[in-house]
Amino acid sequence: MARVEMIGPDGAAILIGEDWVRARYRASLGKQELVPAGVPLDYRFELPFVDRVLPAGSRLRLILRSPNSIFLERNWNGGGVVVDESGKDARTAHVTVLHDREHPSRGGDPGVLRIHREILDPP
Repeated sequence: MARVEMIGPDGAAILIGEDWVRARYRASLGKQELVPAGVPLDYRFELPFVDRVLPAGSRLRLILRSPNSIFLERNWNGGGVVVDESGKDARTAHVTVLHDREHPSRGGDPGVLRIHREILDPP
């Protein structure tokens, strides 16, 4: 999940937009493609167009997280069909957000954020 918030001078957070991407369906919602271990990949987040003037002293906050919600299928990182997996299939995955000179985040089209992520342990 990618979430962008405006943090006002008083510290109050206002949601600008958010989007959800399941890594194995990053290329197509119709066909899963497992994340290869140790390979940085781009993830495309579609953020809504927002026309807002930020007050002086405000800043933008980007939050990247893997949600743990009763409204989403839990990702056990087992490599099988998501809906058929359970705790017995659970495997640890380490995710690193790469953001340096060799792996810059970039916004191409309006409202699009691409982020390099690397799965260090295979599912």
